[in-house]
Amino acid sequence: MSGCNSRFSVAVRKILSKASLKMMVNLSLPGNRIPDWFSQSALTFSPQPSRELRGVILAVVVAINQDYIDDYLLPDVMEVQAQILKLDSPSYTHTLHLSGAPRTSDDQLHICRYPTLHPMVWKFRDGYTIQVVKRELPFKEGVELKMHGIHLVYEGDDDFKGEEHVLNET
Repeated sequence: MSGCNSRFSVAVRKILSKASLKMMVNLSLPGNRIPDWFSQSALTFSPQPSRELRGVILAVVVAINQDYIDDYLLPDVMEVQAQILKLDSPSYTHTLHLSGAPRTSDDQLHICRYPTLHPMVWKFRDGYTIQVVKRELPFKEGVELKMHGIHLVYEGDDDFKGEEHVLNET
């Protein structure tokens, strides 16, 4: 939706607030940027006093090279992974389920949220690092990981009790 100035585009950008993503599992849409509230580098976990980690949200922008489009029966893009590192060695690796992407070479934004009971959250410990990477030995060629981001959700971060239509873009 980059560069689109229609009223629909503005409405969608407002809806992509942290609070509105609370119940989301996976969101896919055309786009070449991730929201600003994501960290675009690996994150090292450090517990916060009186605030428990409640979720991890990952955002990636991927594109499929036009020469390989016919090889993909989406949503089978298996080339992007999240890793939890302990002392710089992977202790847990998870392949992102990138669903809903059209059969096009256009950039696609995927946002995946992992709740408290998912290993992406409960295996993440003090001093561990989380990162997003492209699989070293791909199942299929042609996927380009253009951008990625990570956001940690702590207790109370997205507890919004009002109506979402009154939220501003920040």
